[in-house]
Amino acid sequence: MRIVGVSSLDGVLYNPQKGLDIAELTAHEIRTGSITGLAEGDPVETADLLELSCDVLIPAAAAGQITADNAARIQAKVVAEVANRHLDGRMCQRFASVYKLAGERQLRMREAAMVLAVRTVYQLLTACQRLP
Repeated sequence: MRIVGVSSLDGVLYNPQKGLDIAELTAHEIRTGSITGLAEGDPVETADLLELSCDVLIPAAAAGQITADNAARIQAKVVAEVANRHLDGRMCQRFASVYKLAGERQLRMREAAMVLAVRTVYQLLTACQRLP
């Protein structure tokens, strides 16, 4: 897997042909205090990086990078949201429930999450008397 784009508070680099050498990028940032100016990457606008062609997009710098305005223009096949915002208590409880069910029933996390989602919908429909 190649990393083709990186952003930081001071700039954005993109190189879809060769990808970016992360070791070189890290050394450059340590030397200069910035990712900008690295010869192997082309500078692009921060907002544009989210919409450039790639297999996996990881908007990890800050929450709220993907919006109703730009979502339709995102070309990534997979978006993995790992923004720096901490999970709130409810999210931690949900994760713990999925993790527990996966262990109890020997399911993959995705399967356990689906079981819990279907269970929640069923409970809501039952409570609203919407089931036949």
